[in-house]
Amino acid sequence: MRYSTRQMVRPELSRWFYRTSKGDFGPVSTDELLEAIKSRHVDLGSEVKRLGAAAWGVAGDERIFRDHYAKCRAHWDEQELHAETDRLGVKLKRAHTRRKGAWIVMVVGALAVIGAAALLWWRLSRAEPLGVARLISTEEVGALPLPIAKARDPVGYPRRPIHREPLLAEVELLDTAGVRVGGLAAPIAQRFEFDEAGEVAEIPPAVLATVTETARQGLVLCAHQLAKSNAAFAGTEVSFSVTSGRIANIAVGKEVAGSAGFRACVKSALTRVSVPKFQGNARRVTVPLKLGR
Repeated sequence: MRYSTRQMVRPELSRWFYRTSKGDFGPVSTDELLEAIKSRHVDLGSEVKRLGAAAWGVAGDERIFRDHYAKCRAHWDEQELHAETDRLGVKLKRAHTRRKGAWIVMVVGALAVIGAAALLWWRLSRAEPLGVARLISTEEVGALPLPIAKARDPVGYPRRPIHREPLLAEVELLDTAGVRVGGLAAPIAQRFEFDEAGEVAEIPPAVLATVTETARQGLVLCAHQLAKSNAAFAGTEVSFSVTSGRIANIAVGKEVAGSAGFRACVKSALTRVSVPKFQGNARRVTVPLKLGR
């Protein structure tokens, strides 16, 4: 851009016109044009004209505008770098939050699995077998009714009517190698077996008969309870093993397999039976319970 002698004045003191896509603007001071460059309304390729000049030129022809644009360019690049750094920081923070959330979900899931496994192990460790292929859980049962003793009528008082409960028939021969409970007992040979240390290796038949009779009395009470709530109950059988110091491997007949209350009563009654310790093998006992109408 060429100027006459009259036009060659200091650029910072000049007045300017500048042209954009929206039209021509001016006259403005040099500072105002520099501000337009800073706000990105004017760049080095924009047309400018000094007040009084005949021809238009570009802002890049003036050193003052080139230097100012270079400073603005450096400032813009710095701003863009800061903005990009902020965006990257936000992305990293979001990724860290997602990873932290995933770890929390994994830890909570692992603790839930461990807790469920521990609960299952605890339940199985407390369960006791009843029958061959099923487990029974102990239920709370009320106090078992005591057998009704035959009361004597006071002399001179009329006899009161007696409410009769369903009676259980006498048990049949039990599979305990000669032990019979109720009725006439078959002759029992007092035969003991001894181990190498001279101790009794088998439970004596008389002791086995006592244990069986005690168990039968508790089972009779359980049958009475079931008969009160189930009129269709006609009887069943209960099997168990007499082992050293306790009764184990309790099983009930299929007629009462669905009665949780009866199974719980049977388990409670047999748990209270006192069994002496002995060195021999366990003896399997079956007690039939038949309801007499």
